Amino acid sequence: MRILRNQRPWFEMKKRTFSEERRATYCSEHQVVLDALLSRDSEGASNAILTHLRTVERNLLGR
Repeated sequence: MRILRNQRPWFEMKKRTFSEERRATYCSEHQVVLDALLSRDSEGASNAILTHLRTVERNLLGR
């Protein structure tokens, strides 16, 4: 993921779709992932990561 995120197409998509509202959503989703990890809740972490990736997919790719 890090390699992809550092490439120009990803940066351009992110720049085009950025908003404070989306940043806040991403931060909230990251917190859910972190909370699940800290609780050693692997299923919760997995679900939270999938939710976040779907949000990113919808926001960046319009899917």
